[in-house]
Amino acid sequence: IYMEQNLKFLAPVRAGDTVHATVRVSELTPERGRVVLHTTCTVKDVVVIDGQALIKVDSSVRRAAKAAAAALTQAALA
Repeated sequence: IYMEQNLKFLAPVRAGDTVHATVRVSELTPERGRVVLHTTCTVKDVVVIDGQALIKVDSSVRRAAKAAAAALTQAALA
């Protein structure tokens, strides 16, 4: 569920342009079931849109994220 989205339009996009979108998970809050995504859109290696979105995930995704975070923590401590 999209809760919030902020975008900065940095350059024009014209008809016929090929837009490449990249989405990166920048923050996980498993206990609240929230994920912050950072989004960048480019045309010919020029950033045309930059922003982030806050989404709420359901409980099954929350459990998986919690398990993944625990595994990363254990790996970092090893």
